Amino acid sequence: MNISQHQRLPLLYLLCALGVCSLSCQPEKEEAVDLSPNADAIEVRSTHYRIPLNGQSQLVWQARTDFDRLVTNETQFYVDGQPMASNVFQPSRTGTFSITGRYKDLESPPVTVTVESPRNRKVLIESFTSSYCAWCPWAGHRVDSLTHHNEKVIGYSIHGLDAFQISAAPVLQEQLSVYGRPALRINRGYVRNFFTPTELAPLMDSIHYLLSFQPKLELSIHSELSANTLSASVQGKFYEPLADEAYLSVFLVEDKLTSTQANAFAGGWKPACPYTDDPNPITNYENHHVLRQVLTAPLGDPIDTGGLSEGEIREIGAYSATVSNVTDLEEAWLIAFVHGRRDNIELSHVHNAQIVQAGQSVDFEE
Repeated sequence: MNISQHQRLPLLYLLCALGVCSLSCQPEKEEAVDLSPNADAIEVRSTHYRIPLNGQSQLVWQARTDFDRLVTNETQFYVDGQPMASNVFQPSRTGTFSITGRYKDLESPPVTVTVESPRNRKVLIESFTSSYCAWCPWAGHRVDSLTHHNEKVIGYSIHGLDAFQISAAPVLQEQLSVYGRPALRINRGYVRNFFTPTELAPLMDSIHYLLSFQPKLELSIHSELSANTLSASVQGKFYEPLADEAYLSVFLVEDKLTSTQANAFAGGWKPACPYTDDPNPITNYENHHVLRQVLTAPLGDPIDTGGLSEGEIREIGAYSATVSNVTDLEEAWLIAFVHGRRDNIELSHVHNAQIVQAGQSVDFEE
């Protein structure tokens, strides 16, 4: 069993009850510890009680007194009686584990967590950007670094007010409560616009948190491309019922599109930024996975999830379209994802996503 030394609480843990993912929130501050004799019990709480063994999922624990005071930093945590170096646990095997905590002379009741064989879950990052947005290059660089180094992360960009904007962009902006750029949505549910560079660590925290859930379904895509005609079939393998209504969105994106890009970091005033040595504007700036065409309705097509049995495979969408707005078909990709409500970003959620090069196929476990 591997013990992570990383002690940050995942950002989503703090807001998971609302379904909100805020990249700007900070780990919850501990209150002053009540040293009076009134605190006579502690409780251990976990971000998850059932997680997949996928090499990235993790548990993060809190300890609270019976007066609901946080004492995490002063608590020794144990897994099956073995002391842990921190309050973060990344398992190396499947099975059931007993978690306890000891604060001063108080010991918590055991908490049971289960680690299961993983299903194929992927996290979707939707990045709103523009060639005129001088703060956007660094945010885009952060997203690119995640998608390039983590096969479980799928990212695409939605342009506005520039040559890459398509008619669906304003609809998606309204649906996802976007009021400025750069703006990111991670599996949807993140409701804040920010105008400062995106830090990588909070993004990774959010992704680790989301990958610590077993998906309720997995997706496969079969596509064919003949001349400019693209056909695609999306299938779902269902493991658990989906709460509320569910929708399928299928988008066509193009990679490596170049443009002239405004750059607020020119001149070296922000040394950590990779664009400080570039001019303003940047010529031949490379944009990745730019939304070019929507095969479903922009807000998604409703899918039938009635009468499903565990492990059932069902086609949830089939589409045929003439490819438009794509300059290089070899750089065209299909992204499919199943999500929740369309009318309220705070209650929406991406159940799972999948990506494949146009004309190719990808199976459930890939």
